Amino acid sequence: MTLATVAGWVVITLLVMRALPSQTAHPQVGLGAIQANEFDVVAQNGTVVAPLGTGPNGNGMLRLFDSAGNKRADLVAGGMLTIFDPDGVTRRFRAGYDLLAGTQINGVQLDPNGGIGPIRPPP
Repeated sequence: MTLATVAGWVVITLLVMRALPSQTAHPQVGLGAIQANEFDVVAQNGTVVAPLGTGPNGNGMLRLFDSAGNKRADLVAGGMLTIFDPDGVTRRFRAGYDLLAGTQINGVQLDPNGGIGPIRPPP
C-alpha cells in the first residue's frame, strides 16, 4: 500500500467520523435545568455517596451514604427525614409526616435510647 493510499484512507475515515452523529449521551437542557431520572454523586473511590432520584411513590428522594457505602440519611419529598446509625440499617431519628402502613409518623421519632436536649459530643 502506498503512502498516498494510506493518507486517503485516513482522510476518508476522518470525514466519515465527522459526518456520523455522536454516540455520546447528552443531558436534556432547557431553561437552565438539566433533566435526568437519577443523579449520583460519586466519591473518588467510586462509591455512590448521594443518589438523587425518585422514591417508590414517585416523589423525589435524596439518600446520603458514608464513604464505606452505609446509608446514613434519607430525605423523601413526601415529607420524611430519616437518620441512620453507621451500620446503615438502625434508625436513630425520624421527622416528618408519613402515614403509609408500617411507617406511620407525624412528628419526631427517636430510637429507644434517644433524647431531646442540647447537642453535645458523644461520651
